[in-house]
Amino acid sequence: MAELLVLSRADLKRILSLEETIAAVEEGFISYAQKSARIFPVVREPIPEFHAMFGMKSGYIEKSHLLGTKIAGYWPGNRENQYEPHQAIIILLDPATGVPYFLSDGNYITQIRTAAAGSLALQHLARKDASVAAILGTGVQGQGQAAALLTTLKLIKEIRLFDPIEEAVQKIMKVITAINENVSLVHASTPEEAVRGAEVVITCTPSQQMIVKSEWIEAGTHISAFGADTKGKQELDPELFTRAKIVVDDTVQARALGDTQHAVNKGLIKIEDIHAELGEILSGKKSGRTSSDEITIFDATGLSVQDLAAAGRAFELAKKKKIGTHVEI
Repeated sequence: MAELLVLSRADLKRILSLEETIAAVEEGFISYAQKSARIFPVVREPIPEFHAMFGMKSGYIEKSHLLGTKIAGYWPGNRENQYEPHQAIIILLDPATGVPYFLSDGNYITQIRTAAAGSLALQHLARKDASVAAILGTGVQGQGQAAALLTTLKLIKEIRLFDPIEEAVQKIMKVITAINENVSLVHASTPEEAVRGAEVVITCTPSQQMIVKSEWIEAGTHISAFGADTKGKQELDPELFTRAKIVVDDTVQARALGDTQHAVNKGLIKIEDIHAELGEILSGKKSGRTSSDEITIFDATGLSVQDLAAAGRAFELAKKKKIGTHVEI
């Protein structure tokens, strides 16, 4: 009889810190860059009846024998009931037998593994002396990126926040203040007000059209774009890609699902213009920021190796700390 370890979101929050996740996700990115991890084709399919999007991201990390999938999607109608719009679960299976041994909430892992990717990108692509940042989209992902920002760039003094949902802005302000009460917070009324003059720009929105114009971005700025993870979604002005050093999490996914799709589709850049995948930088194959006046972009679509690495770390920590529920299947 196979035994499944089940972790709730509350369980995960007790054991899986941002620091633990950053270390795990970095290993996942490096494994992928070294061809010792595989990403399987992404499923992203609309469910028109409910205006929803259903997805699956799967893969295998050979070194740690992590095989699994995240079943996830976005149901905007959930804002009207007790559920969150983003829904996800993660399943790990024994690669030798196919027997599942781990099941967990995927919402928390998605948030924290994305924050971890954001931290890794900031470490290598943002200016170390950056003091002013902008976050567009202040929901769960925005909150995670705020934590990553403050963990990674110690000289941040001001964070400008934009979101059309007032409640979301107020919530992220509380999150940021709890981390660092000395950071000045600005509730921007428009994306332009938030972005102009910021040295770091982070976007975490469900936008279907550009919300950051190239003309707002000054030399030396770093932009991390997390919102575009589906064909048609967009946050950045395609023209911006012609001015920037472009880094993606995965070239194929970025071309199909990320903001990169729009710059390529318009003929403004070619795939060859992408400087690196993040794992190549983390493994030392490619350079990160090399000058203070470079504009850098990290186009993040979210990789299955991030989910697997974070879930694998959660599984090990849960066993060590005897947390979770065991179910025979």
